[in-house]
Amino acid sequence: MKNKKNKKNKEEAYLIGVKKSISLMLFLFVVTTGSIHAQFVHPGLAHKESDLDRMKYMVEAGLEPWKSSFEAMQSNSDASYDYNINGPQEGTSYTKTSLGAMQKDAQAAYYNALSWYITGDTRYADKAIEVFSAWSTIRNVSGVIPLNSGKPLWRMLEAAEIIKSTYSGWSQSDINAFKEMLVYPGWSGTTVPSGQTSFYWSIYNGDPARHGNQGLFAFRSVMAMGVFMDNEVIYNRALLYLQGEKHASNDLPYPSGPPITVASPSTSNEFYDEFSITSFDDSIEDYGYNELIENYIWETGQGQEASRDQAHSVGGISIISTMCEMAWNQGFDLYSFLDNRVLKGLEYTYRYNLSYEYTYPDQTTPWEPTVASGEFIERTDRSGRWKSLKINPYTGGNLTEADLTRGKQNDIPLPQMILGHYKNRINLDDDEVKWVSRGDDVAFQLRGYEGAGTYTDHPSYGHLAYHRIDGSPGDPINGFDSNNLPEYSMNVLPITIEAENFDYFVLNGQDRTYNDLTNSNDGDQYRIDENVDIESLTGGGYNLTSIENGEWLTYTVSVPSNGTYDIDINYAAANGNGAIKFSFNGADTTSDVAIPFGAPNSTGLTDWQDFKVANAVRLSKGVQSLKILFNGTDDAFKLNNFTVSLVEADPEEAVLIQAEDYSAMSGIQTQETGDVGGGDNVGYIDANDWMEYDVDIVNSGTFILNYRVASKNGGGSVEFLVDGVSQGTTNINIADGWQTYTTLSTTVSLSSGSHTIRLNALSGGWNINWLELVLDEVELLSQEEFDKNNVIRIYPNPVSNHLTVLMPISKFSEYTIFDISGRVNKQGVIASNMQKLNIDLSNFSKGVYLISLKGNQLTKTFKLIKN
Repeated sequence: MKNKKNKKNKEEAYLIGVKKSISLMLFLFVVTTGSIHAQFVHPGLAHKESDLDRMKYMVEAGLEPWKSSFEAMQSNSDASYDYNINGPQEGTSYTKTSLGAMQKDAQAAYYNALSWYITGDTRYADKAIEVFSAWSTIRNVSGVIPLNSGKPLWRMLEAAEIIKSTYSGWSQSDINAFKEMLVYPGWSGTTVPSGQTSFYWSIYNGDPARHGNQGLFAFRSVMAMGVFMDNEVIYNRALLYLQGEKHASNDLPYPSGPPITVASPSTSNEFYDEFSITSFDDSIEDYGYNELIENYIWETGQGQEASRDQAHSVGGISIISTMCEMAWNQGFDLYSFLDNRVLKGLEYTYRYNLSYEYTYPDQTTPWEPTVASGEFIERTDRSGRWKSLKINPYTGGNLTEADLTRGKQNDIPLPQMILGHYKNRINLDDDEVKWVSRGDDVAFQLRGYEGAGTYTDHPSYGHLAYHRIDGSPGDPINGFDSNNLPEYSMNVLPITIEAENFDYFVLNGQDRTYNDLTNSNDGDQYRIDENVDIESLTGGGYNLTSIENGEWLTYTVSVPSNGTYDIDINYAAANGNGAIKFSFNGADTTSDVAIPFGAPNSTGLTDWQDFKVANAVRLSKGVQSLKILFNGTDDAFKLNNFTVSLVEADPEEAVLIQAEDYSAMSGIQTQETGDVGGGDNVGYIDANDWMEYDVDIVNSGTFILNYRVASKNGGGSVEFLVDGVSQGTTNINIADGWQTYTTLSTTVSLSSGSHTIRLNALSGGWNINWLELVLDEVELLSQEEFDKNNVIRIYPNPVSNHLTVLMPISKFSEYTIFDISGRVNKQGVIASNMQKLNIDLSNFSKGVYLISLKGNQLTKTFKLIKN
């Protein structure tokens, strides 16, 4: 990993270690740790520690889409700590029959590793280690093409990187055995071993004779192996090759070329000609085959395999994308290579496939790229084996409707990672990510949140793993290590944050994680390659200096609970003309607060004092962006740190209760009544049937009890009892049939402690899907507090039929609901005295919508998911 100083040269640098002074001592066949050591960010493949923290804290907060995506992952049998390991089926050998077993075990190890970090349950970590131990016996990979070695190994390494970096229960001896398995009989940058060899030696050269995706599977695992083993040469072997660079001087050459093929094609059709390779010329060292980014994604965005089929075409780009994410997490911007060539490839592929099944205002007919239009390139690939003639909607030479692949890849679990970078991190215009965004929307409509996808091919459960926070293009850090690498870690409230530890961004953070009006760090300390002015603080540490009007900084934080918080700063003032403002989650939490000068506050730039900027401000739980904005006169004060402390947490919100999770019942026939969303169903509820649910309440309060019901025979009525006391009767008047659910609500008061909620059926002919206890913030806040803090609550979300909006009185006058294309679906007026708005969405199709609340001085827009 290159030193963060000199970050401005990162886009030109290719060798990770060129800015380090490390001893490069080479030992032939040194096992386990590799011969060339480097310092990498750990964990540092697809997920840094801050990424894992984001998943963990958003799941704990019960926020979407992380919560539902995590639940979906855990419902996968591979994610269980009771998973039955397939293990090597042939002892110490890995052969072509081993692929299925290793793919499944690798996926299980990865899911268990994520589950360990998110839940803290060591059984998940131990299960992942069992998988590693089972496969650590491999000492020979034989009769296997690089595709079949590299494909499952990447996911296994993803899991191993998480466990090694975050769990102390994986012994060093077992880690060493796992590393030995990877490179057996050892790694070398000068000599290829003879005899039995393991995974590295089956994948280190990619696959020059085949389509690009096959060699890319191999190089993805090479890159991951380099990080896991702290071996800079292994890592750079993949990174350099993708960019078409020559091999490193301390590494083995890449395959030479060019290939030699027969003159006439062995297979020919309207889409491609295929030729037989007879041998490879060795006149050009490091020839560069189909795995190179420029050779796999051509200048128009066309994929090397676009004339083969659409599954492989998007698959290869997906592999490159995951390698871009690994490189980014290690401080290198591969995403932008060749003017964002990866994005261009995905836009091309999604446009071709989506337009076949869907119409858009700017694409009303299927897009057909042709040679005549200049949108399809007729070219022989770098293997010499394949000449593209025309984009192929089928599968290779199988040209029937049954073999159609066009439009069949629209639900792959990939868009979240791509949008997380190009949209959230670097904020490209919507038009530049148009087709990937449309792919994301279509995937959601088809499958909901991103799922597992094909084993070990694509990123999976992207709404959990890659969905980023609005307003946080960078990542939270708590400092830099001895090698000047960022130490990624979430800022969890309550906390004191050193002001100089603003969010880290791999590229220039100007206008992303900070706005500084000078072109250099005028204090010349700490983060000297960035513009924020930082100086040494007497007594140790650092502080911000040369603060100018209009500058700002961002910090990603996790708020563990809804409640009230105080904000304090430690500062030193030159005068009383400076001001500071704090914003959370994109909304101003304070106004511009004047920074005081004079006793008992700071009396000079060496007099460091604490000052309370805000008292008992309301914050909502979840990971979010905290922004500090500076105003007033330039150089009025310096800032050391700031503290956000909890004053009082709101009573804990109860969670969704699936209808079938009752503690006791009588008379009700439990069944699944169809795919209506929100879990299984409890059906055939007749008069005098009942069921009970046990709930634990942390703090007392008033709760809204939502429940989803469907009628079979025209409706009925229900009574809720809390600890035997009736809460009143609610009529169920639904005539839309057994498959159409409506959300009804009642209100209950619950004290802290355990309670039993009983649902009594006073009449029959209906079923129930789920119960949900939701804290009613209207009851907890005074009207003054509610209006002052602009509390807005939209629930349930995802919604099935009826949406409730809680909002301040007199802030909004109208609402608009529109779909992702911008088409208005519903509008309405909000009365001046209205605090609770109920909206019927029963006629809406499933999908993603936006709801906008508009007033004279305030407009708020929220994402809404309709089940």
